[in-house]
Amino acid sequence: MNKKLIVFVHYLIVLFAVSMPFWLSWKIVALIMLAYHLVFTRGIGYCPLTVWQFGTAKEGFIEKHIVIFFRLFGLSIPKNRKNFKIFIQYGIPLTLVVVAFMREVIGL
Repeated sequence: MNKKLIVFVHYLIVLFAVSMPFWLSWKIVALIMLAYHLVFTRGIGYCPLTVWQFGTAKEGFIEKHIVIFFRLFGLSIPKNRKNFKIFIQYGIPLTLVVVAFMREVIGL
């Protein structure tokens, strides 16, 4: 598969995920994030697009690109990659669900 196409698809998926809390019900966002979590922790354990793009699943697309956001908000990048992966596996999906919940139920 063409690497430029893979990068484009990765960006589309990330944009879709980040925008979900603003146009989907928090319950649907929670189900999608649960499915995401189960695929990556109990299922195949990696993103096929990452393997096609980088040739390995050791460091994924999000790990490589989230550094920009950390720097943008003045956050330090964790030196411990295990903690960084835990943040990506649990922190980001949980944040998306909480934002969707707050937008829909609380009205923020």
